[in-house]
Amino acid sequence: RASDATTFSDFIHLILEITNSSLRPKLVPSNIDLVYCLLHGRDVLKPLRKHGQFWELVQSLDHLVNYFDIALRQANLSDMSVDNVLMVFEKVSRNYETTEFARHREVILQPQFTYAERSNSSEFFPHTFGCCVLLCWNSLVC
Repeated sequence: RASDATTFSDFIHLILEITNSSLRPKLVPSNIDLVYCLLHGRDVLKPLRKHGQFWELVQSLDHLVNYFDIALRQANLSDMSVDNVLMVFEKVSRNYETTEFARHREVILQPQFTYAERSNSSEFFPHTFGCCVLLCWNSLVC
């Protein structure tokens, strides 16, 4: 049904906006687990690239993922364990805000949401992270 498709596409758009807002350049160092999830499940975004309403949001995430993918390849790890990958991500995320990748994402993104640090803000990010994990899991299982 058309109304179901509209509701579903609005939901996907909202999740992409929240994910992008959670990964604004200055917030990336605090959300490397989310970056890892996006890199690991980057194929989940592939079908969304074809839809005009998602294109800019997906492109922004692609830029972020590409930056960390390049850094991971340059690290030339002999052991690609989760801990080692996250260690590389922690290291390169400190400089992410000053990179061309980050500047390009800032131009693309016109945030619909702003992040305001609150005493209970840690309760919000597990939900965003959980949505990404669910998408990644579904892409691996389905």
